Amino acid sequence: MVSFKPVSKAALQAKLDETADARMTALRRTPVALGSRQEYAQAIGDLWDEVRAHFLAIGRYLVLAKASLAHGEFEAMIRADLPFGTHVAYQLREVAMAIDSGRLREQELPPSYSVVYRVAKMPDAMLSAARARGLIRSDVTRREIEDFMRTFGNPPPAHRRALETRRQRILVQQARLAEELRRIEAELSTTTIEGTAVPGD
Repeated sequence: MVSFKPVSKAALQAKLDETADARMTALRRTPVALGSRQEYAQAIGDLWDEVRAHFLAIGRYLVLAKASLAHGEFEAMIRADLPFGTHVAYQLREVAMAIDSGRLREQELPPSYSVVYRVAKMPDAMLSAARARGLIRSDVTRREIEDFMRTFGNPPPAHRRALETRRQRILVQQARLAEELRRIEAELSTTTIEGTAVPGD
């Protein structure tokens, strides 16, 4: 005779919810033909948001693990137990800390932790300039961020050419003034205070 253990209604509901969630996750990850552009965009956008949520959750777990595990355990866990190495773990932690500190906002981040990491490591002045140029947004590309970081603080080409032209004019003036100064000093060395010429050295 089979005996059954009594199960509370709450426990049964929790198990049903867990099963339903697992099925829904599996369904969302199984591509199916959809009927419209909007439906495809919605499905892709939902998965895109999940990617961002997942790497952020991983980063937060790493922050908690680093703070709570015994000395040496965190590094050992990364080396032996995780599907990524120290470099990725560091980037994910930095991203989570930048968001949780309020320096970055979750909704403005692209779903690539390596791109978000580059943004998170920007100095304050660079981050402000990137915001002003509209680069801190969820669809920003790695190329856009890298181009911005490479040129940040450098004048645009037209302005640089104007500066180089001005610099050249100043160098010409400097050479002319240096020659004029040399002539004046030579003349001064051949005269006395009273204006009487004396032999030069």
